[in-house]
Amino acid sequence: MAQGTCSIEGCSNRAYARTWCSKHYQRWLKHGSPDWEPPQRWVGELNPAWTGDRATYDGMHQRVKTKYGRPSEHACVDCGAPATDWSLQHDVDPSTLRSETVNGWLLWYSLDVDGYAPRCHRCHGAYDWNRRMATRPRRRGERGRFLPYLDDD
Repeated sequence: MAQGTCSIEGCSNRAYARTWCSKHYQRWLKHGSPDWEPPQRWVGELNPAWTGDRATYDGMHQRVKTKYGRPSEHACVDCGAPATDWSLQHDVDPSTLRSETVNGWLLWYSLDVDGYAPRCHRCHGAYDWNRRMATRPRRRGERGRFLPYLDDD
């Protein structure tokens, strides 16, 4: 067993064998060089499986998660509680909107990663409900009022 620290520049791990730490020693055994580095992960457009504008609902939510992290790492933009969902902003550019039908539900999503905001489950439902109520046509003779948007004062 070697004593001291790893002899690879920039590594301060405890030496394991041949004056290298366990990580560099394993790289030497497997790849023939302790300086071997794994290839960088292909992210975004560099990935051969990149779908571009043909991204699906799930694919876009994965892109948002890759850029911003999990919604639980953020606070709800409406109430400040821990977020549970990435919610499509209703003021997003209409040219980026797409729809997909899943299990009989029409799901709208945007190809713009910046068109999403973190919301808790309660606020996400209220935000989408208010949008549906404000944009649906009224029936003749219908009474009642529309609920205001959460962000309107």
